[in-house]
Amino acid sequence: MKIHANKLRPWHAALLALALWPCASMAHTVRYVATLTGDQQTPGVVTAASGSATLELNAAHDTLSMFVSIHGLDFVGATPDPNDDVLAMHIHRGAPGTPGPVVFGLIGPNHDLDGDLATLFDPAGLGGALSSAWDGAEGNGTTLAAELENLANGMLYFNVHTPGNPSGEIRGQIVAANPVPVPAAAWLLGSALLGLAGKRRRQR
Repeated sequence: MKIHANKLRPWHAALLALALWPCASMAHTVRYVATLTGDQQTPGVVTAASGSATLELNAAHDTLSMFVSIHGLDFVGATPDPNDDVLAMHIHRGAPGTPGPVVFGLIGPNHDLDGDLATLFDPAGLGGALSSAWDGAEGNGTTLAAELENLANGMLYFNVHTPGNPSGEIRGQIVAANPVPVPAAAWLLGSALLGLAGKRRRQR
């Protein structure tokens, strides 16, 4: 039996919204950002280096794509100072101000298993950019699925390691860039309930 749009009662719409809620509430991407500086290290590091990152968790929440830009550190060994060479770049697990273990590596090592890592380094040794994606079984003894709660709670961070600061020269906590979108079903539910309440008031 067909249900025509002009015959859809407000309470029908409310029930439909409730039925769709579990699916719609997960059907969104989430953006994250990180700003990498020396003073976020534990203990803090005085450095001219800096960095930024943007990340996106897809709608299925099974792939975390990332783009990282680093300034003032040498990826190619071009500068005369070996202390500014990038030895490693990782995502770690840990609260702000607290060091923690590596969960996903981009450099030293690279934990990507399916060729997502791409790099563009300044030949003068002044910085570089990297893009990658964390998905599937990738990770350092963990997976993205196992770290989703830590990601959502700001418990993951980028760290860039150099010979001058082997425990990390710059660090940046990964935080949500925007509020979680309100699912379409929530809007539909609210509209339907308001319509139902208005109809009841008119009938009194």
